[in-house]
Amino acid sequence: MRKILWIFPNKSKQNSGIYKYNLELKKLVKKKSDITVFYNGKRPQYFFTFINKFIYLPLFLFLNSFKFDCVIYPEEGFAFLKVFSFSKQNKIIIHDYRKVFSDKNKINFYEVLKQRYLDFNFFFINHYEKIIVPSQFTKELLIKYIPEIKNKIDVIPNIINFNKKIKKTNKLFKFIKLLSKKFKIIMCISSKESRKNTSFIYEIAKYTNKMKFIIVGNVKKENISDNIYNFKNLSEANLSYIFKNSDFFLDVSLFEGFGRSLLEAQYFGVEVICFDTKSNKEILLNTANYMKKNISAKAVCDILSKKKIKDGEKRIKNALNFSPKKIYSKFNKQINEI
Repeated sequence: MRKILWIFPNKSKQNSGIYKYNLELKKLVKKKSDITVFYNGKRPQYFFTFINKFIYLPLFLFLNSFKFDCVIYPEEGFAFLKVFSFSKQNKIIIHDYRKVFSDKNKINFYEVLKQRYLDFNFFFINHYEKIIVPSQFTKELLIKYIPEIKNKIDVIPNIINFNKKIKKTNKLFKFIKLLSKKFKIIMCISSKESRKNTSFIYEIAKYTNKMKFIIVGNVKKENISDNIYNFKNLSEANLSYIFKNSDFFLDVSLFEGFGRSLLEAQYFGVEVICFDTKSNKEILLNTANYMKKNISAKAVCDILSKKKIKDGEKRIKNALNFSPKKIYSKFNKQINEI
């Protein structure tokens, strides 16, 4: 049995898309491999994450990587660590190639620094034996801008896996169920990143008093109207409860490598409204309501107001195409080669 060292993001980030992708993929790979997990820290404070990533982890790889047949890196920001590894094989997961967005759009100073850091890491990508991406869209972008890695890329989509039973009552969020009797509930998942386009949601909300917007994520709270509620870092149980009590899932992100939250919404039968981007269409096919990127906030509000909720069977069926069983069945060759 092969011995694999799998580097994970900080353990406090268990509700993030990157963490979930690594966790669900590891469960499938574990069937035929002996896996050791190394967490990039367990405390939420950035200081501890920094120390782990740039001091302890390089030292650990230098001293121990030769004991493993393969080392797997959780995302593109870890690519530089390849120089410290003496394992026979090194494989990395690249979740998106956001440089194409960053170079063409206005981003804040922190995002500029982060992009420069990612650019530095991409210098090491060609030295990996295998590159795993979640979508054909991301694969095509990488081939276009880094053609020399063409034959190293495997596509393995995100795995959507909500196995826990959803509680009918939830003390913390029971108010949402009460609100849903009088208002349409519009759920969104976002962050402070420019590509997430959160300010557009605020603009949409200003045009109505008949809808309540639930934004999950760490977002800027500037000029928020009183029909917007924001919650950070929710557990899977709480997230599931909000999904279950929402009428629509609105996604206004301008760039994604794989829209995981869209499928999570569909898993609960929620109607999805999003931009007609190539990555969205790849995973949602004809099961979502698409908008053009140049649509006005007023027009989106009108769509949400007039849109009637259809039966969710079609959406649930699409989400189940990304279940562990379906993904392993369709991508077992790629998974077994990890």
